[in-house]
Amino acid sequence: MVGFALIGLTLIGFLVTDIVITSELDDLSKEQSLVADEMAREYALRSAIEGSVISAEVLLQGGVGREEYEAAKQAVRVEFAGYEAAVREAGMNPGLEDKIIVDLRRIEDTYIRLEREMDASVDSYLEGKQREALEALREATVELLSGEISPVLDERISQTYAELIRYRDKSASSRQALAVLPWVFVVFSTALVIATYRITERSISGYEKELEEEIAERKEAQENARQIRTALEKTVEDLARSNRELEQFANVASHDLQEPLRMVASYLQLLEKRYKNALDSDADEFIGYAVDGATRMKAMIDDLLALSRVENRGGEFELVDSEKVLEGVLRDIGLAVEENEAEITHDDLPSVIADEAQLSKLLQNLITNAIRFRGEEAPRVHVSARQEIGEWVFSVADNGIGIDPKYHERIFQIFERLNPRSDVSGTGIGLSITRKIVERHGGRIWVESEPGRGSTFYFTLPERRER
Repeated sequence: MVGFALIGLTLIGFLVTDIVITSELDDLSKEQSLVADEMAREYALRSAIEGSVISAEVLLQGGVGREEYEAAKQAVRVEFAGYEAAVREAGMNPGLEDKIIVDLRRIEDTYIRLEREMDASVDSYLEGKQREALEALREATVELLSGEISPVLDERISQTYAELIRYRDKSASSRQALAVLPWVFVVFSTALVIATYRITERSISGYEKELEEEIAERKEAQENARQIRTALEKTVEDLARSNRELEQFANVASHDLQEPLRMVASYLQLLEKRYKNALDSDADEFIGYAVDGATRMKAMIDDLLALSRVENRGGEFELVDSEKVLEGVLRDIGLAVEENEAEITHDDLPSVIADEAQLSKLLQNLITNAIRFRGEEAPRVHVSARQEIGEWVFSVADNGIGIDPKYHERIFQIFERLNPRSDVSGTGIGLSITRKIVERHGGRIWVESEPGRGSTFYFTLPERRER
């Protein structure tokens, strides 16, 4: 009877030990998972905030568009919302949950201030004040990101890391305590107790190993984020240097390349004037080809200069009456309109925030293209604009020869010509200039057309209030 009692007591001891150990390990596993998820959210939030700041800086250097910048800001808002929701659903200790929410609100309030500074810098850049915009953005980054947001996030990450270490130590303490418990019940079953202890030890060691691996992964993610930020900062510096080199090239081209070309053209024109009809017809033809080549080369260099100066030599953004700008364009191209018997009409056009000279160049390029690429009928061109959410959509429609849809993107590339030079004059740079102007204004440009059915070019200008 005593033997059966001892055996029963041993079995009860084993069952109780197993239940206690399993419960303790489950609790440790749940707490470890909550803390690991918390650290992941903290790193994700830091990466999103730093990504939005880097996106703004790259935008100010001309590396990305306004849409990518807005997407980066939206990603931060999603991280804030997801962070708070996850904390409230995690079932944490109420005191710890309240502390995390308070810190999160502090970070969010500071980021809202930083976002306003970034938006102001972007608007300043779009008004042509690139240097002031970059300086303002960097000052705001140092003051708000480095001075306020990063310290709070660093403190949160340090506290979370301390929690991970505490759970590891707690796991070790639990292992020691649980190792003693079987001895109360297994006095006469030493072998069974040792087996139970070894199973428990292996289980807890496995959890410790997983915890250490997760800590190492979090450190590696932080180091990767730092390397990515360093690479993006270098990209921004390289882009700024490239812009400076491009401006230097434009200055060289405007003087050193133009001067010998003017001399060649002048002497060829002199030859044509003095010796036309004095030589045979072949000579007159050869001289004509040379004069035409020099003239086209000069026009090409002029257009290349205009393309390179869209960003660096643009004027200030101000409130401009686009209808008056169109009237000035029609006066400038009046001779071409008259020679081609073209009919130019337009709806009421709005006042927009723009660089007046570049808006004039944009409309002139689109209208002269409509006249140049005419069909058999006299050219008819209509200019209109409609207001949409946050922007004005302008259109220039014609009844010309049209464009095959497969070339709708290609025509905006530099030196792209779809017609032989003998059929239509031009350098193949005009539409590249128009796209560059539209992008500087923060808009988009595209074409809708089919062969033989005319073309409609659309471009957008953001709607911004005058300051």
